[in-house]
Amino acid sequence: EREREKERKEKSNEKEKTKEKEKENEKDEKSSKKDRHREKDEHKEHKHKHRGEKSKEKEEGEGEGEVEGGGDKKDRRKKSDELDENGEPKKKRHRSKDKIESNEKSNRREKEKDKDKEKDESGMTDEDWELLQSGAELVEYEEGEIIFAEGTTASYIYQIASGKCTIEKKGRDGNVIVLRECGADDILGEISFVEGSTTSASVVASKGGVSVYKMSRDFIESQLVDNPGLPGRFFQFLTLLLADRLQTRKIIADVYRYNLAYLPKLPAAAFRLRFGLLDDEARVVSEWPVALKDKIMNYYGYLYLSKTVVCFYTKILGIVKQLVIPFDEILEISSSNTSVFLSSKKSKIKSEFLCKYPSMTKDLIQKHKNDFDEQQIKFLGLSESSLDDVDWTVFLQGAFLKTFKKDEAIVSEKEVSRFVYQIGQGSARVERATDDGVQVFRTMGTGELFGEVTFLKGGESTSAVIAHEDGTQVYCVEKNFVDSLFGSHPELVGRFYKYLATSLAGRLRM
Repeated sequence: EREREKERKEKSNEKEKTKEKEKENEKDEKSSKKDRHREKDEHKEHKHKHRGEKSKEKEEGEGEGEVEGGGDKKDRRKKSDELDENGEPKKKRHRSKDKIESNEKSNRREKEKDKDKEKDESGMTDEDWELLQSGAELVEYEEGEIIFAEGTTASYIYQIASGKCTIEKKGRDGNVIVLRECGADDILGEISFVEGSTTSASVVASKGGVSVYKMSRDFIESQLVDNPGLPGRFFQFLTLLLADRLQTRKIIADVYRYNLAYLPKLPAAAFRLRFGLLDDEARVVSEWPVALKDKIMNYYGYLYLSKTVVCFYTKILGIVKQLVIPFDEILEISSSNTSVFLSSKKSKIKSEFLCKYPSMTKDLIQKHKNDFDEQQIKFLGLSESSLDDVDWTVFLQGAFLKTFKKDEAIVSEKEVSRFVYQIGQGSARVERATDDGVQVFRTMGTGELFGEVTFLKGGESTSAVIAHEDGTQVYCVEKNFVDSLFGSHPELVGRFYKYLATSLAGRLRM
């Protein structure tokens, strides 16, 4: 038994010794690996130094000076280090494919994260879209089939599931103009959806057809009510979408001339006196030459557009012909290749006005009628659909009021600004430098908003805004203040972006 115990002890001692030897060997291997890595690093550094010395020698002059024998030996050693056993140049060690693939995957993940951040900044999340699509109808259209036509009542907003389609609009000569092509995930019908008005263009399925999610206004309204945070994200998304549309839309030269030619010239006092209107109706937004078509003759005069009425006036050899049509009495606005038609509650016959740009004239009258009817539109129909007086008082706490002289710049072209502006008193014009000189595109009056695009997206202003009369007062609200305000008043987010979206939609329609 004693001998057996001795044998056991000797065996256990031998095992321990072997384990210790293995550990020492592992340490030696690790240290040798480190030494090898150091030698390699030193070898690489030596290489770089040698190359640097060689380049210096070349610059000083080739062939000058003698090389010592020791130097030749060193060069031979370096060359031998660069060669393998067979005398061929050693292959450079590359990173393993696994490491490269892992780096590529990590880069993709970072890009996806950036995309997700962009989605979050734009408002809507994937869950929000899934919620809206849950009540949508998936409809397929074949090539050439009309998804919705220009001038139809908007009851839906559309999102493309697959395929492509084109946005088309009739020009003043009756020819169809293709504005842009849309693809997967693009939104259609957003302008009329925000305004609650008729569609401003037609959408036609392209080659190969298109599938779209057709989301009804009633369903979206119900979801905006049931999900408190959704209105803010939804209208923020639409506002940024409309801002993009405004920046990238096609601008036709005829529109420039149209807006330039038909800026208001009749003073407010003369306008009020001529048509017997109240003070708050007295400002002319636009005026342009037309001919009122009659059975006897065509009466050539001017059509005047204000915020509440459409007026016509002419005087021929003592014959005075005038019309006053309030917006709340207008039943229908339509156009042909040569004329604009207005039908009202009082008159059984449509009033026909011959003009140069019938389609644009119709759109302009329709836009101001929509503004007039905005309070009566039942969309987000709830009381939270727009900013009220209480909301404005909260915003005005962080706003400052500036007064400008006539022809003084409120915002200069290419100015970097993160403000949104509203005219408190007076008027202003929007102008831009072109090859033909400075062109004026539109005028704005009390209560109108501008600067929405740079407020939302940053960057330079594409146009200048100039005070059109002395004493023009403008409220200026900075984006940083608005962002901080949303933190303390989250209920304002949806109403504020709804207000901006409506403003941008109106500008796009013009």
